[in-house]
Order: sequence, then C-alpha cells, then structure tokens
Amino acid sequence: MAYMDVGALIRRSREEAGLSQRELAQRAGTSQPAVAKIESGITSPTVKTLERLMEASGQRAALAAEPIDTGVDLTQIAAGLRMTPDQRLAANTGFARGVMEMRREQDS
Repeated sequence: MAYMDVGALIRRSREEAGLSQRELAQRAGTSQPAVAKIESGITSPTVKTLERLMEASGQRAALAAEPIDTGVDLTQIAAGLRMTPDQRLAANTGFARGVMEMRREQDS
C-alpha cells in the first residue's frame, strides 16, 4: 500500500460531494479552520475525526493492515534463534571461512 495523504483524501471527498470546507465542518461537527489544516497537511486527524469527515461527505474511510515485505527471511532468523550460542558460533565461523576462501580465489 502506498502512503496515504489523508488531507488530499478528505479534500477529494469533500469536492466530490460539492461541499465547501465550512459546509463539511458543520456537518462533521468541527470548524472550517480545522478542516483547512487537515487538508493542507498541517495537522493529522484522529481516526474518529477522519471517519466523521468522510461520513459528512457521503463516504466511508476504510483502513487496512498489510504485511510489509522487508526482504528478510524470517525462517532463517527463527532457525538461528533455535541454535545454542556454540552452534551459532560454529555456523558463522564456517560461513566466514567460506567467504575468505572465495576472496582468495578471486584475488588469484
């Protein structure tokens, strides 16, 4: 999911509904300056305020959580955590030796 510009979302919703900032504020029970600050990105609304503003413009805010692909293989981390400290040391020493051997081969 891309970054969500909440202010732009509210502005677009308000404009699609044909409302002024003042009209949206009245319907949502807030002030026009508060709507202006949110739309311009000066302040961020609470989820409750976002819901009120969206509903006041005839739309519903829908939030969702999605996993982030960090590129990290969590199964490898879990496997490492199951090892004892001595096992981790032995595994990493072997890895380091392999890397050093590859570098020697590249240099020759």
